[in-house]
Amino acid sequence: MSLACEIGGTYVALGEPLGPPACRVPFTHQGQGRYAHIYLPASYDGATQFPVWVHLHGVFWATMGDIGQLVGKAVNGTDVIPKWDKTVQLFGDRAIIVYPQSLGDPGTGNEANDGQGEKYRQFWSIPFWRCSAGICRPKKLDDAGFIEAVIADLPKRLPMAPGKMLLSGVSAGGMMVETLLCQSPAVAASITAAVDMLGGIASDYAAGPACSSSSAVPFLKLQGTDDPSIAYNRQILVDGVNFLSAIEATQQRAKHNGCSAKDAGPQTIEADGKIECTDYCGKAAGKPAAKICGMIGVVHTTDFPHPGFVFEQAWRFFQQAKPVVAAKPAAARGVPAQKSAKPAVKPAAAAAAQAKAVAAAASHAQGPLQLQMVYPGVTLPEFRANMASKSVAAVAAATSLPANNITATYTEAKPAGRRLLATPEASTGSSSSSSSSAAKKRQQQQQQQSVLCKDVLATSASGCSWNGDDGSSTISGSTSTGNLKSVDVVMHVIEEDAAAAKGGKVFAA
Repeated sequence: MSLACEIGGTYVALGEPLGPPACRVPFTHQGQGRYAHIYLPASYDGATQFPVWVHLHGVFWATMGDIGQLVGKAVNGTDVIPKWDKTVQLFGDRAIIVYPQSLGDPGTGNEANDGQGEKYRQFWSIPFWRCSAGICRPKKLDDAGFIEAVIADLPKRLPMAPGKMLLSGVSAGGMMVETLLCQSPAVAASITAAVDMLGGIASDYAAGPACSSSSAVPFLKLQGTDDPSIAYNRQILVDGVNFLSAIEATQQRAKHNGCSAKDAGPQTIEADGKIECTDYCGKAAGKPAAKICGMIGVVHTTDFPHPGFVFEQAWRFFQQAKPVVAAKPAAARGVPAQKSAKPAVKPAAAAAAQAKAVAAAASHAQGPLQLQMVYPGVTLPEFRANMASKSVAAVAAATSLPANNITATYTEAKPAGRRLLATPEASTGSSSSSSSSAAKKRQQQQQQQSVLCKDVLATSASGCSWNGDDGSSTISGSTSTGNLKSVDVVMHVIEEDAAAAKGGKVFAA
């Protein structure tokens, strides 16, 4: 852990009775300071590659295990939960383990203050479950975005083994895993497999638009067959929210993995008779697993039949899982797109059309093409439900790019307007208003094409296909002998009016 500062963190020696030493890495999300604890193997040298296991903790308060009273000060969940989970003890020599920290006041653990577990809690803000025992998280709190940011940051910070980004969560953390699989194509494209331990998903959320384009990911659900909190084989109300049964949640995940009811495999007894398992994609050749393992006779706990058991099962599943590889389209990469006759196009179609042209131009650049799509002018639910996953899929199909080279990012709504393309050295300028003449708009398009083809990619305009609606785009990157090592294409949705926003009008180059 002596290399903690080299990965941009601060060494934290917690000491007994808290968890093992950690590297506390700071993040800023929604203008607020956040952090994650990263546990490096003893053999970590900054070069050797390891799997990276991101785990999301469950609800925590300081009187759990009397930890606050034992320590005599305020304690956050990630200060002690890794010790209780035994993840670092069991797997800390084989993986880099990451525990992001949720928000909320856990209390001091002073038993004289009655109702510690009811007045003080740390947990994730989940779209379908924001309240625990009457303590609620604000709707504006974007914890899913925070986890996205952590997962996107890790490959830049750590020597990660290719195709070995692992994601799990316990209880409320498991709910967040389900959330990310539904509404975050960036996370789904980054991880090898996901495990929901004792968590679940609300029935209306699972059937709603946020989950309509959920990505295929190898998935394991671990649940006690006698769990009274998230029931194994029946739906249940939790804090006023109706949850699918654990079996139904896994079957739902199987559908997202491309499997039907007839693809369910046989029930098997595993772990020396401690769990009964069914893979609902077991008979579907080539499809990622959607497996549930019921811990026989177990309630809502990770400590039975012994502490660390659920993590042992998760690790076993991770070792068997293979990352999903998106199929390449039949069309050749870089084929210029045809102009649309419609004045407004949906995000996925626009992304596909424009990405082809950009890919053709970017073939002159050095290194891989990276696309980042940003949609200001729309609400976060609209973005996640209708735009993000469809646009990523469309761009991947149009360009043959791996999905993990493409990210869709939400930004807060900005005033209506347009921006011209800028070189890496120049500031982005403003174009004319929506009342500009057609000639003026065409002139702006030509300026964009010139910068993209000539100034940025160092090639002639005649050798660079470009097909765009009037609007805005930005290309930026570090230069090397006139060419970009990588190209970041930022596509903007501009909210000119309510109709255009609802129609998903995309301005892109």
